[in-house]
Amino acid sequence: MDSGRTLARFAPNSKGVLLLDSASGGVRFKSPTRTISSAAFTAVGAEVRVEGNTYPGSVRVTASGAGLNLVNSLTIEQYLEGVLPGELPSWFSLESQKALAVAARSYALSQTGKHAEFDLCDRTCCQMYVGKRSGSPRAVAAVRATRDLCLWSGETIVCGFYSADCGGVTTRLEDVPLPDAPPEATPYLRLTRDRAGRGDFCGRSPYHRWTVRVSREELESELNSDPETRLEGSLLGLAVAERDASGRVLTIRIRQSPPTLSTESTTQEAGFADDGTKRVSGWSVRRAISPMRIKSTLFTVDEPEPGVFRFQGAGFGHGLGLCQIGADARGRAGQSFRAILAHYYPGTVLKPLPSPSAGNPRAGTLRMTEWNRSTPGKTQREEPNTSIHRSGRVDRDAVGSGLSDRGDRTARQRQTRATRGRRAGRRARPLARVGSSTRFSHIAAAESGPDRADPI
Repeated sequence: MDSGRTLARFAPNSKGVLLLDSASGGVRFKSPTRTISSAAFTAVGAEVRVEGNTYPGSVRVTASGAGLNLVNSLTIEQYLEGVLPGELPSWFSLESQKALAVAARSYALSQTGKHAEFDLCDRTCCQMYVGKRSGSPRAVAAVRATRDLCLWSGETIVCGFYSADCGGVTTRLEDVPLPDAPPEATPYLRLTRDRAGRGDFCGRSPYHRWTVRVSREELESELNSDPETRLEGSLLGLAVAERDASGRVLTIRIRQSPPTLSTESTTQEAGFADDGTKRVSGWSVRRAISPMRIKSTLFTVDEPEPGVFRFQGAGFGHGLGLCQIGADARGRAGQSFRAILAHYYPGTVLKPLPSPSAGNPRAGTLRMTEWNRSTPGKTQREEPNTSIHRSGRVDRDAVGSGLSDRGDRTARQRQTRATRGRRAGRRARPLARVGSSTRFSHIAAAESGPDRADPI
């Protein structure tokens, strides 16, 4: 369809390939029986497959630069059935998956309209979304068992941030500079201990304690890659200057060689004092080095030998709200999803969305986006909802980015696709295979149960 006009109808199980039409700057759909060109396509009553992922609802395809953009419109419940497999492995406890379903639903509905042309993207900038996935029946069961349930703080849906591993203690939103943080007060995002007897609930995480060594030359190069941490001389030292109540690094003091006459003005512009020191946020240092290496700001830094800096840290992610690995351990220990949510979001209330008849503005479609395959760009280096990425460790399965390898693998695949796109230029090339299958309603409003409010 283009502007509501039906371009073609296809029989069940028909297949075709979407191509970027370099001649017209539009999109071309090529099947064994016909070829259609248009400025945009909307696939209705079909499933669109992209690199092995299948997307329900309707999918609109438009040309964008040297690539194609896909926007997937679907219900919030369909969306969540594609989020949980991207955020957690299928073997996580059912109660922890229920807890994440509620947190993810709350986060998504608090962030609608986050992007200009769609509500949310499919990356950790928002939440990992992998479309329709058949290998995670527990995730589907968790979404359906908690249908419409959200966390509320007063009359506002909670911004349900979560991270992979809190390192044993969560932190306050005021101390985490997230771009999508809500403007209102969030008393439910505060410091909580994740203790279990003598250890932490998240203590089994492979990221619970980590050590990274960085040479002076490499660290200097990484700091110079970010305007906020850029040096004008040689790096002499790095030390923690301030921590928040949870122990996470708020500011770091960077010391460089004294400025020369030729670099004095630029040194002052870069924020350095006359003695060659300046303070930067712990987040900016983590971002400059890489959040995949410096996995959290809950770390110490020293120089155990000349020319080598050692970062020793705990946890993975920003440390706000639900701890994914801790939630799994709590579920295995017999805690219900309500108890898990009560711990990580204290003071919130669990209740369903208002019914459509009550004027619920959030019932209906949620529009997602797929990546622009061939447009090169720097990978976003900080993630409001940090998924668990695997590095060299084989877990029980590899379904999503939570405790599996999908997050790392997907990032590498996207980087490879971008490289191929640059090499191929604007030649027509396939992005998605479209196969007609079961028709999914993408305008169904959420069906709400009785108006109940359960303190958790």
